[in-house]
Amino acid sequence: MVSNRVLTRSPVLSIYRPRRLIAALLLPVALIAAAAPLPAFAEEPDPALAAVRTLLAAFNAHDVDAMCKAVTEDAGWYAVDGASIAVEAAGREALRDGMTRYFQALPTVRSRFESEAVSGAYVMVRERASWTADGEERSQSSLAVYRVEDGRVAAVWYYPVEP
Repeated sequence: MVSNRVLTRSPVLSIYRPRRLIAALLLPVALIAAAAPLPAFAEEPDPALAAVRTLLAAFNAHDVDAMCKAVTEDAGWYAVDGASIAVEAAGREALRDGMTRYFQALPTVRSRFESEAVSGAYVMVRERASWTADGEERSQSSLAVYRVEDGRVAAVWYYPVEP
C-alpha cells in the first residue's frame, strides 16, 4: 500500500494538481459566462422602421399635428378586406380630420407593435390597439403594412382585425 505522502510528492502529480485546481476554480466562472446573455449593443433602427415608430408614438400621444408631420402630404390609409380595398383617408388633411374624430370617440386608445419586419421601404407589423369602453378593457389586433418615403409614412394598408 502506498501512502498519500508519497503520491503527493510524485513529480507527475505535482505538475497536474495545480492545473486541476485552476480548472476546478475556473469551471464555474466559465459556465456562468457561457450562460450569460451577450451584451446588447444599441443599434440604430432601420429608417423606415423609425418613421413608423414615430407615427406610433404620435398616435399614442393623441398628437394629431405630430401624426401629420410624420406622413407625406398625399399619404393614404387603406382598409384591405379580401379582394377589396377601401380608402379610409387620402392625404394629410383627411388624416387630420379622421384622427381628430377617432381620438374624440376613443380617448383612451393606445397601440403597440407585437411584431415588426422591414423590407426596404415597407414595414410590416402586427399591431394591437387597446382602449376602455363602457368601463371595459378592449383590444384588437391587425396586420398592417406601411410604405415609407423620405422618412415619412406614405401609405398604410390595414387588414381585418382579430380579437
